[in-house]
Amino acid sequence: MDSVKNEIKRNKFIDAYSKGDISLGQLSNTLELTKRETMKTLSSLSIDVIDYDFEDENIHQK
Repeated sequence: MDSVKNEIKRNKFIDAYSKGDISLGQLSNTLELTKRETMKTLSSLSIDVIDYDFEDENIHQK
């Protein structure tokens, strides 16, 4: 039963990531995976992986 609950939780958070509601880092923390592992998981599900912070770009342009 726990594996079903874990799978539901995993899918819920992956869906939230897909919608842009949470970041890759937040998803990784929730799933207790490294970012690399999370990116591989998303890729295997044909979900685009974009980890780009526009704030970093603004800081570097100043």
